[in-house]
Amino acid sequence: MKVRSENKNAITLCLEGVDTDRKQIRLDDFLAELHALRDALSCVDREANGKVTLYYRIIDLSHSSPATVTIQPVVKESLRRDAKYRNSPAVVHNRFFDSLHSIRFKNDRIENTSEQTIDAFKELISGLGTAYSSGAICNDGAKVPLDAEMSENVDNLIKPVFVSRGSVMGQLLSISFARGSKFYLYPKIGPASIACIFGAGIERQAMRCVKRNVRVFGEKQFRPNSGLPFRVNVTKIEELKTPRAFVKLEDNRAIYNGLPAHESIEKDRNEWG
Repeated sequence: MKVRSENKNAITLCLEGVDTDRKQIRLDDFLAELHALRDALSCVDREANGKVTLYYRIIDLSHSSPATVTIQPVVKESLRRDAKYRNSPAVVHNRFFDSLHSIRFKNDRIENTSEQTIDAFKELISGLGTAYSSGAICNDGAKVPLDAEMSENVDNLIKPVFVSRGSVMGQLLSISFARGSKFYLYPKIGPASIACIFGAGIERQAMRCVKRNVRVFGEKQFRPNSGLPFRVNVTKIEELKTPRAFVKLEDNRAIYNGLPAHESIEKDRNEWG
């Protein structure tokens, strides 16, 4: 399916239900997939612009099998006067489809992409075989299947080549409990983010460290040719305290009396001699 060219930067999601539901998609499953699509687009938007700049309008909707919905990006009203976001719909749209195309057809690692974005792409195909039997994401010139090959290629992106135990430092910005307990660590150097999975035993400690710099300990997972982990199974979190700023000390001792240092020291020494 192609999106009509007059609907600039529009994105269409197509889903066909499973056989047990006579190919009709269930409402909850359809809404879950729309939520996953919105999250993936928001992640790409945040990477491209430093924050979420767009919202999406539904411009076409069909309940027949396959069920389809077409959405169109719109710059948030509060940002419309800022010239640097004027092309945000096209930038996010193109980056999103370039990433989807690279994963599905080239089985490539996406450059300059955070773990949060990769996890969001994973959610796009998490319902394959259970929530829907087939699906696709389309624009005016491309169609990317949400199929078994797409699922396998995304799995390859989050599959470690080797693991080790140790620690890594960064800023913990937010925590998600929607699909397992997870937060993303943002180090000052290295990868854009590191996915951190943690158990119930350190949930409270993780919550206390939101928006703080931390060191996490546990099993670190690495991709090929990478010296820094992309994922950590966390066993311990340690908040990094910011040291107090050094206070410059002014020497106001009266013995100097405006004299050069060497003369004042010589005078002081002679008085004691």
